[in-house]
Amino acid sequence: MDKELAANTLLSHYRILSKIGAGGMGEVYLAEDTRLDRRVAIKLLPADFAKDEDRIRRFEQEARATSALNHPNILTVYDIGSYNDSPYLVAELLEGEELRFQLTEGAIPTRKVIEYAQQIAAGLSAAHEKGIVHRDLKPENLFITKDDRVKILDFGLAKLKPSALTGGAGAEAPTMKPLTNPGVVMGTVGYMSPEQVRGEPTDYRSDIFSFGLILYEMITGRRAFQRDTMAETMAAILKEEPAELSAASLNLNPSLERIVRRCLEKKAERRFQSTADLGFALESLSAPTNSSGNDLTRAVSGILADNEVPVRRSRISWIVAAVLGVAVICTGTWYSGRGWFTPSAASVADVTYLPVTFERGFIFAARFAPDGRTIVFSADFDRQPRGVYVASLDSSEYRSLGLTGADLLAVSRSGELAILNGSTIVSGNPYRRTGTLARTSMTGGTSRPELEEVRFADFGPNNTIAVVRSNGGRRVLEYPVGQVLAETPGMQRRSLSSAIELAAPRVSPSGDHIAYFDLRGRSVVQLKILDRSGKAVVESQPFADWWAPAWRSSNELWFGASEAFGSQVSIFSLDLAGRQRRVFRAPAVLTLHDISTQGDVLVSFDRGTSNIEVIEGSDPIPRDRSWRESGELGAFSTNHTLLINGFSGTGGTGGSGAVYVWKPNETQTVRIAEGRGLALSPDGSKALVFTTGNQLKVTIVPTGAGQPLPVDIGTAESVSWAGWMPDGRVVIRGVLRNSTPIAHVVSATGRDPKPFLPDGVTLPDSGNNLISPDGSRIVAADASGRIVLCTIAAPACTPVPSMEDGYELAGWSADGKSLFVCKRQPEQTQVDRLDVKTGRRSAWKALRALNPSASGIAAVIVSPDGAVAYGYRRDASELCVIKGLR
Repeated sequence: MDKELAANTLLSHYRILSKIGAGGMGEVYLAEDTRLDRRVAIKLLPADFAKDEDRIRRFEQEARATSALNHPNILTVYDIGSYNDSPYLVAELLEGEELRFQLTEGAIPTRKVIEYAQQIAAGLSAAHEKGIVHRDLKPENLFITKDDRVKILDFGLAKLKPSALTGGAGAEAPTMKPLTNPGVVMGTVGYMSPEQVRGEPTDYRSDIFSFGLILYEMITGRRAFQRDTMAETMAAILKEEPAELSAASLNLNPSLERIVRRCLEKKAERRFQSTADLGFALESLSAPTNSSGNDLTRAVSGILADNEVPVRRSRISWIVAAVLGVAVICTGTWYSGRGWFTPSAASVADVTYLPVTFERGFIFAARFAPDGRTIVFSADFDRQPRGVYVASLDSSEYRSLGLTGADLLAVSRSGELAILNGSTIVSGNPYRRTGTLARTSMTGGTSRPELEEVRFADFGPNNTIAVVRSNGGRRVLEYPVGQVLAETPGMQRRSLSSAIELAAPRVSPSGDHIAYFDLRGRSVVQLKILDRSGKAVVESQPFADWWAPAWRSSNELWFGASEAFGSQVSIFSLDLAGRQRRVFRAPAVLTLHDISTQGDVLVSFDRGTSNIEVIEGSDPIPRDRSWRESGELGAFSTNHTLLINGFSGTGGTGGSGAVYVWKPNETQTVRIAEGRGLALSPDGSKALVFTTGNQLKVTIVPTGAGQPLPVDIGTAESVSWAGWMPDGRVVIRGVLRNSTPIAHVVSATGRDPKPFLPDGVTLPDSGNNLISPDGSRIVAADASGRIVLCTIAAPACTPVPSMEDGYELAGWSADGKSLFVCKRQPEQTQVDRLDVKTGRRSAWKALRALNPSASGIAAVIVSPDGAVAYGYRRDASELCVIKGLR
């Protein structure tokens, strides 16, 4: 189709308003989506595309993949279609300008360069993690919105463009714009990677090279390899180095220059090996100022000056957001030549940082070896097997000890290692693992198993060992093994009360004292120090969260903690006389791992994200339905609507955050309320939301048009679960002031709460979709903890045979004859069908997260038709040594 579309032309339900642009890949129109009443952009591709079925197939495949990215730095694709044999794309409407327009004015201020670069890297990383490579990254494909948000355009179109070099209609090479003047190179030849110039296969590292070229041009105002002819430009990409960046800017951050140089390595294996690693390097940068210092120095200086204004945020939003700023200060050190980084402020002149790890992954534990220069740590790296590694402060390299699948627990004074074999992540929390305690040498080799169901361990003098382990439903602290110093009360399976935990034991250098964290539920954590007989010596003030302890001397212990849930983490000191002080207010989520005999402090800066994936129909490949980086799965309705609990900038009302829905066939979420979402009606039209400000408030909130309805929860003081019945009534599990659980049925209008379960029976504290599809039965737990089925209309319950401990309910089958039950495992979560009458169990589906660094699937919901939604966390850490704290 060659004729321009007239106003009011309909392409499906899109009404053309006007033409807003044109290019080699077709024309762009402003249009109105008449179904959703919003304005969109439509790119109408050339009609000759329709003549190549393979090209159309690839186009549709790439467009679907791109539309699933849902990243703030990637243009959102809403729809695809065809009009008069011309394919078209429907995308979000942007207001702003191409990066190319800004570059016509010359170099961009360094502050903006770093800001844009971080956003581009974030968008590329999201695409690369899904296996999507751009192949045609250039300033024309980077759009800067009016609020300075960078959007990457034309993902998926690079494969479709005919090559101007070969003239082949079906070639899959990036395009060049036609030459308007002889000898002037235009288009994307100047943004090719060496492997593209040679016609070799390309991957995400080709995008990293193109990114480096764009970064170079933003800094200098000129292209890195611009020559008089196309052939000379291509030869320069293959054989020459661009001019020094320092010639363009006397105040250029040396770390930024090193990042550019690494992106522009001729050999792909010498570039950044993932865009995520590139992003981490960029996050450490701060734009230079006209003063002798820089933004990063002042930020760190302000933190270390220890002003007493705490940063209050939700824990997850702090993990997600704070690390993106000052948090990963260690990374910049590496690019400065692996030297110590010293802030220039006089008050912190003696505080320095040294990075230890550079791979993307999660650091579970790290310890100094006896020499104080060798570091042993265990990690779940993205591109390496989970295991134990050894690093040195004298080298940037580290090596595996060959203990694949093991987690480090402790290192003795003689260099012996305590490790955890066969460990599993507890409740989706990567900081809590349980497995078999074993000992081995720092040289690697065979490990010797010693004790099962161990969570933590530490060495004392003479290779004695302290452990926290499970024993008969309790947690016990033993030092040495067999001598109980502290224990928790027995815990009934599926108890509603907050479980009391013991964590992170550390034996003093003299062996006379042992410290550990006593966890009494959310926001009640204390560090306690005992003597060898188990007698309490001293304890810290209550804290909201803990981040591991380490002895600085036999008289003084340092530990990481936050004073309010979601607030900034600090390192505190506690001595045997009970004196407590703040040592260091951390610039991010920080775990204190160890302190060497020289006083060096080994920490990791940690970052976590929440992810949601959905499997529907016969397609076994999950689709990413993550919201930003902090949305948690709240509910999954029968019609496949998702309820997502996110976080506002300050944690939302009462720290509860914000509630979003993602409806079927929509490309993005819609915010419906402040608070936390508990349940969705089967048709996805209503959500149950609670907030915890001055008092508990529960509301039925429409996901579309309509007015919210308050819900009467009777005498309950809190609400922990809810579910919808087909007739509109709501079942709510609450807890009374005396911690007694209670379940109510509430009318469709939120009124008349009525208890309905027999005495001694309550709803379990884990599981989803407890109500049968016909609304007649509900899964519950009796006084002994057994899972039972209860009729809702009358108080009658029968046990569910073969419902084993460790399994959680994920949903009901459509016929009401089976339950979907799941069991979390380190590498995957197994979902089985369980016949409620016979107890016969059959394997149904094994769930694996798309991302290899997932910490374990933490929530699974199966709809009656077999669609599955699940959530998991991804955790990343950077190990770093801090020198000079006192």
